[in-house]
Amino acid sequence: MDTLIYAIAKIIVLNFGLGALFTFCLLNSEQVARASEPDNTLNQGVKGKPDWNRLVQGFRRGHQLLGGIEYGQTDWVGSIPLGAAEDSFGLSSQGYLAKVQYSFQMEVLGSFGYSLGTLAAAPVYNSIDQKSTDISYVDLPGITVSLIYNFSPIWQLSTELSGNLRRFRSFTLNTGQSAVFTGRTSRFSLDLDYFFSLEHALRLQLGAGKITYRDSNDVDVQGNFRFLSIGIVQHLI
Repeated sequence: MDTLIYAIAKIIVLNFGLGALFTFCLLNSEQVARASEPDNTLNQGVKGKPDWNRLVQGFRRGHQLLGGIEYGQTDWVGSIPLGAAEDSFGLSSQGYLAKVQYSFQMEVLGSFGYSLGTLAAAPVYNSIDQKSTDISYVDLPGITVSLIYNFSPIWQLSTELSGNLRRFRSFTLNTGQSAVFTGRTSRFSLDLDYFFSLEHALRLQLGAGKITYRDSNDVDVQGNFRFLSIGIVQHLI
């Protein structure tokens, strides 16, 4: 059953995430034409894009969709019982995730605001050192909270906190130790958005996080990770 759930979740996230990277890049020709037309009633605005200030009005409120690829490195430590003995371990892994995210942005004051949303992801490639034979998982949908500042209709900076559950269908070491579990994941990132059209942006993310799991059977797994991601944002004005 775990294998079936993992496969279905991975297919959904991968198809939607990778498809979003291409779909979001297709600009709406009518909206681009309207955004590029001069507005004689507006004397000041973004150079070459006079409608943007009038439409954005200082802060980008509303719905946002993100599809992206994330590269991460994780350092693992912990212990997994092997027979009657409890054996500790330490190893490293790295790989790529396809992720999708939805958020709703709300203004607080002027160019400042915040957002609430959800995030899900699945691995597309994992590289593990020789101490492990298999680490496979999927990130279940979680909660994201961000503080946002709009420098202009083109540039947006935000800090993001998120938390979710990560389902490990296999965490197997070459010593024979193995566990199946659901760990808690928390992460923090600094995000920079560049809007190359009125409703589409390129997002760069740099962050770090932690994965923890402990149970009554002496299984204790902790992972500290760093990540860098790039994605396409669609902002619905």
